[in-house]
Amino acid sequence: MTRRWWLLLVALVILFAPMRVCARPDPLAKEKAQMKAAGYEVERVVSSMFGKVKLIAVLYRETGAAGLHRLKAFSVKGGRPSLIYIEVSPTVRISFDAVHDANTLPALFGEKSPFFAYTKEIPGLNRRSLILLRYDAKADKWRPAPGSPYDSGALQDMDGDGVPELVTRSLPLGNFFTIECRDFQTMTRTAFRTRIHRWAGGRFSESSREFRSFYEDDLRRLKGELDAADPRKTNDYGAALGLGLSIYYDFAELGEPREGWAQFSKAFTPRGQFPPISTCIKKIKSDLRGNLGIPDEWPD
Repeated sequence: MTRRWWLLLVALVILFAPMRVCARPDPLAKEKAQMKAAGYEVERVVSSMFGKVKLIAVLYRETGAAGLHRLKAFSVKGGRPSLIYIEVSPTVRISFDAVHDANTLPALFGEKSPFFAYTKEIPGLNRRSLILLRYDAKADKWRPAPGSPYDSGALQDMDGDGVPELVTRSLPLGNFFTIECRDFQTMTRTAFRTRIHRWAGGRFSESSREFRSFYEDDLRRLKGELDAADPRKTNDYGAALGLGLSIYYDFAELGEPREGWAQFSKAFTPRGQFPPISTCIKKIKSDLRGNLGIPDEWPD
């Protein structure tokens, strides 16, 4: 074999030989070990580079039966981590928003800096909120976006343009609307208002009317569920009223509150009902007029 062929063979061996890659040490190894000793295991990690800074968020889960969470976020410079955000509560469950499905901290809404979004839930109280944070490189901190936290919010791309919108699904009546009729009390827990917001100028602005097709689909769903409901069999008039009121809220988001009130009133008329039920419907509709700001000239 000539010297030329030997040189070629050596070059090929060098080119295709397995390369030994030295893994970088985990900058959070000590932190994770301390949390494990305290009874928490790592559930999920998301991270991204921003310039020369590595941003990492770690979700820990309690190893006991409750399975509650702790959240810590770090910036790593020169291999040294600094704790820059923490969510510690003995009563919350935390989950990362879908924008982190790739386990990264992405820049969103056409902005240059990374965002971090997670949902916080208090078990048993049916209360959820979305926390949206934006990285401030000068201060080396995660700062809340304007309006955060958002009641029962989630980030979803509603129009397929690759930019997520904020979708909130709240219970506007909450605990401040008193219902004396027993069979109607579930209304406050089933009357949902869905709103859609776009990011513009560094904050979210309400944009529900731009998503008419979404509300038209939701109205078809709600009307189908309301048609199938039979409160006379279940004695749960509140759930049916909640569906009816959700229909009102959808129309209101489209700028058509009068049509929403007309459909709600048509579905729930005291005529033909047993006297106790009839009395309750009259009382609740009267109270709702004040709560929703329904003009007197809109008929029942």
